[in-house]
Amino acid sequence: MEKSEHKAVLMLAPLSKVSSLHLPACDHEKLRADLSAYIYFSGRLRERRKEIYEADRCGTLKDRQAVTLSVEVGKWKRASDRMRLLVCEQLRALINSNLDTTTSNELQTDSSSEMIVQCTELLHSITITAIKEEIFEKERLQSNLRLHGKSAVYVVMRSRWRVRPRSW
Repeated sequence: MEKSEHKAVLMLAPLSKVSSLHLPACDHEKLRADLSAYIYFSGRLRERRKEIYEADRCGTLKDRQAVTLSVEVGKWKRASDRMRLLVCEQLRALINSNLDTTTSNELQTDSSSEMIVQCTELLHSITITAIKEEIFEKERLQSNLRLHGKSAVYVVMRSRWRVRPRSW
């Protein structure tokens, strides 16, 4: 008796079809504009957080002011997170489109590979910076005893406004 061999063949769709179904092409001008907006929102968020911490350090932070600043920080945080997610998605689309063109041409030029590396580094940098900022803010809130002692309302409101980035 002869043994017949059955080989399972897995048919995969071409990479270009898969990526084009799920990832739209990246608009470079929109990416630049969104990246600038993200940098602006992140800068404003850092300024507001610094203002809160400085006011608390000096002992001039009142409960009403703390709540007002907390609401404002929450709004800047949400705007910054929204822009960060948009930028990260566009960077992923740009990386995937560059990978698609280099694999379809089977010639990876130095400029396209450099572009892929730079976009990947930027994507990682944005994500890691957001994580570090959240960890730093949490540690600062926990270690600041004056904030917990003098502004209990601020601590409660800040915990309600806390929004974690969805890209972690």
